[in-house]
Amino acid sequence: MNLTEMAQREGLPDSVTVEREDTEAGFLIRAVQGERGAEVLITPSACKMYGEGPSINVALDRLRQLLKGAGLPPRGEAGWHREELADI
Repeated sequence: MNLTEMAQREGLPDSVTVEREDTEAGFLIRAVQGERGAEVLITPSACKMYGEGPSINVALDRLRQLLKGAGLPPRGEAGWHREELADI
């Protein structure tokens, strides 16, 4: 299943773009809606502990919670609001 389908299943609206970015620290799942967005870093250890699919589902659920709460935060000088899977 692709990331867009996973995001739809987790309840993110079509107006939100969801991306995956590989980094040295793991990979990011990012949700962006206009000038607002947030990302969740999934570290290699978290991915190993939970599995890639379940880790992505947890990240998407957290992004959905942010969206439904106060909304995705605006992009700051340091970039998008970021959380780590271990923080959730």
